[in-house]
Amino acid sequence: MSISHTQTPQLLRRQEVEAELNISRATIYRWINKGDFPAPIRLSKNMVRWNRSEVKNLLAEKGAR
Repeated sequence: MSISHTQTPQLLRRQEVEAELNISRATIYRWINKGDFPAPIRLSKNMVRWNRSEVKNLLAEKGAR
């Protein structure tokens, strides 16, 4: 029997995204609406998170342009 070791993605709260990128809540959602930022993962009615690796990959991609 083989056991699969999958890594759970690290999730960022909105406030952590704001702090890491030095942007406002409005900017996050404006970028999402324009398709320039990954959509959040909805965990409950009032709780959303972002996959840390998706955010970092997006920033690296934008920096390479």
